[in-house]
Amino acid sequence: MLMTITRLLQPRILIIFLCMHVTFYLSAEENPLYQFISPKPSSELVSIETNIILRYEEKIDRTKLTKSHIVVTGNKSGEHTGEITLAQDNHTILFTPTQAFMGDEKVLVSIKGVVSQAGSELPNYQFCFSTMPHYSDKPKSTLARYNMKSLKEGIVSSLLPAPPIQIDHVNSPSPGYIFLATWDRNVPAIYGNFIFVLDKNGVIVDSVRVNGAPYDFQIQPNGLLSYALGDFSSNVPLPGEELQHIVLNENLDVVDTFKMKNGYTTDFHEFKMLPNGHVMMMSYHNVPFDMSKIIEGGRTDATLVINIIQEQDLQKNVVFEWRNIDYIPITDSDLDLTEKRLNYSTLNAFDVDSDGNILASFRNHSEIMKISRKTGEILWRMGGPRGEFTFVGDHEDNAPYYFARQHNIRKKQNGNITLFDNGQFHQPPYSRAVEYHLDEVNKVATLVSEWRYPEGNIFCVTAGNADLLQNGGWFIGYGVPNRQFVQRNAVEVHPDGSIALELTLPEGVLAYRVTKQPWKETVDKPSFTHYEVREDNSYSFNNESIKTGVDLTYQSLTSPDYNEATITRMPYAPLKPVFIENNLTVYPVSVIYEVFAINAQQIEISFNLHEFPEILDPASTIVYYRPYQNQGLFIPLSTFFDDATNRLTSNISGVGEMAFGIPNIDLIANAPILYEPQNRQVVAQTDSVTIRWTGKGMYDAFHVQLSSDSTFSSTLYEFTTSLSDYSASSLSENTPYFWRVNAILDGQISPWSETWSFNLNGTTSSKLAYDQSTPGISLKQNFPNPFNSTTIITYTISTADFVLLKIVDRSGREVQTVVRKFQNAGTHSVSIQGDKLLPGSYFYELQVGSQHKAVRKMLLTK
Repeated sequence: MLMTITRLLQPRILIIFLCMHVTFYLSAEENPLYQFISPKPSSELVSIETNIILRYEEKIDRTKLTKSHIVVTGNKSGEHTGEITLAQDNHTILFTPTQAFMGDEKVLVSIKGVVSQAGSELPNYQFCFSTMPHYSDKPKSTLARYNMKSLKEGIVSSLLPAPPIQIDHVNSPSPGYIFLATWDRNVPAIYGNFIFVLDKNGVIVDSVRVNGAPYDFQIQPNGLLSYALGDFSSNVPLPGEELQHIVLNENLDVVDTFKMKNGYTTDFHEFKMLPNGHVMMMSYHNVPFDMSKIIEGGRTDATLVINIIQEQDLQKNVVFEWRNIDYIPITDSDLDLTEKRLNYSTLNAFDVDSDGNILASFRNHSEIMKISRKTGEILWRMGGPRGEFTFVGDHEDNAPYYFARQHNIRKKQNGNITLFDNGQFHQPPYSRAVEYHLDEVNKVATLVSEWRYPEGNIFCVTAGNADLLQNGGWFIGYGVPNRQFVQRNAVEVHPDGSIALELTLPEGVLAYRVTKQPWKETVDKPSFTHYEVREDNSYSFNNESIKTGVDLTYQSLTSPDYNEATITRMPYAPLKPVFIENNLTVYPVSVIYEVFAINAQQIEISFNLHEFPEILDPASTIVYYRPYQNQGLFIPLSTFFDDATNRLTSNISGVGEMAFGIPNIDLIANAPILYEPQNRQVVAQTDSVTIRWTGKGMYDAFHVQLSSDSTFSSTLYEFTTSLSDYSASSLSENTPYFWRVNAILDGQISPWSETWSFNLNGTTSSKLAYDQSTPGISLKQNFPNPFNSTTIITYTISTADFVLLKIVDRSGREVQTVVRKFQNAGTHSVSIQGDKLLPGSYFYELQVGSQHKAVRKMLLTK
């Protein structure tokens, strides 16, 4: 449940702070410009994690809304960047700061230059608020909130003790650290909620108190930590209740946060920071649904819960979005489909396979499915009565539910998959860790290993995880163990099946997953230094105990006699990677090259892939280089693979960081899927209609047309956007409207989607229309691309006409008009200066006559 501080600045604008509960009013006269004021009442302070919602009476012009319209400055933390989003009602602006505020500081918010759909600039405002002091077990820039359950009982969660972690058994557990997030579901709460880091024996080495419900504390492939945090209105989180994913560094300081976009709330079940710098997360989304059209006895007023997987790039733009309802029949479910509320699939985990596609676990199908990131199609289904795989060596008495209600699908480096089999349909029920080898061609799943609790039984009807350790043993988190069975929250198993460690939490305290992973000193980061390297010499940065897997040959060298050269192999993907290709598979490993007293050099660098087990397809792998670790653009190097020696070879001329990736050169732009309003639907709206669609596979942006003409010879709305919804206004009553969308991917333009129509019932306003023609044109890729100062765009038009060439950002906002004039037929070139643009990706659109005919993407670096 969200609590709010609400202010009204004149009748025209409403300001909301999330996280506290007090309402007061303030006039514009009480809020002088350029002056901090205290909230009224002054005793009410705002959480350091607050975001800001501005609600206007007038509708806002989405195409002219930019981050520059809201300036947020703390007197301690300075100016805050953040995401600015316009809600579907077109009245409400949400500003989500990238970083939390500091405790006990004053924050000034300035709103200026917002433009209404009528074209008028709305009044500017300033106001300020103060944040509450930040309390934690030790100073950290982590998030802090009040716990709602505890407040209701008159108890502040910051006063509640940490839950005790009982060590039931310890017998030489493997090296590493244990990560768990605890949430007390007792009412009233007995314990505070924490994220914990434990040593290999289960002893606490670090912790942070969080107020809210924390989930899934883990290490990401780039070495950062993450967990999900939400405030829930009941002691069991319901799909659709909002949360966010918190990203931490090694010191447990908050460095980033992530949420779903395109109108979907964020779910806690899975979050992945991909090695290419993208992130993947998921949502449960509730939609009203008439199930009587699907099955006999289905309710006409049912609520269907659909699952969405979303991928965002480094700038948090959505580049992939997948919905189960588009690909999986509703009737493929183990649920009673006559119920009112139906979470028919229940996506609870996903992983990225070595081929770049998605492995997803669906609880209410008891299936693992493989999803194409190129098209969104289901490539295969495994498990349950509808699965395509034959099982070998597994328990035939469990068929067809060899695994049931499973969680935590994971792809391992050895090519096998692991999962946590909750085992709800086993007789009697039991939970286990299980590993399969998959023959994806012949659809055969062979049991490789399994483990279940040896004395008595542990059964978890929900939650849980099972992970293979580096030593061949298992680490298992038991989620919500059933009270009728043995209760353990985490168990580590030696390779021989004997128990190494057992941990138990108090009754009512939930740990959704518990993981054990290398961290800090337990992470193998082999590093080797050579002293006094010389030109024309080759050096191996390895010895009997240190294996970096790298050799260097200095083809030329400018250096004094004494110098140093150091190679470090990192078992993590690079931080903040930027690549020319947006769609790139990157491996979770990188190499750092550092020197002392070397002024210039030309080097052949060779990678022995026996030391790089992460690189699974060396023949297709390219080495990428950038001169600074954790910042800047990676440039692809000419890369040679020698199958006989199992080595990759490239050439570099400087120090820096190297990554390894495979470009997805065979991606295609697919026609999007339309889904709201339904085709030929009569829409009872009095103001505007929101159209919604989703991509099919990867995409960069969409091109949208809405017209009262089924041939689209003229359009009412036509634009390019990276969003997947748009609210159209100024539509007429009892008029059929037609709309369609295509996708843009790496300069490709997909075919149009189906054309859908709707009719407006109850609207009486005018529409805009203009004539459009379709001359033949050609738009070339800008050169150079990427560029950091100047680039050239060349295009050809077949007939003389009015030409508009403009640059738009990923949100579809026009940032620069390059050409706006009548031009003769022929080839034209124009120079673009990047000095007034921020670094990032942009689209340039060529419009001849009155219809967009070509769009390409370009990348600006600085």
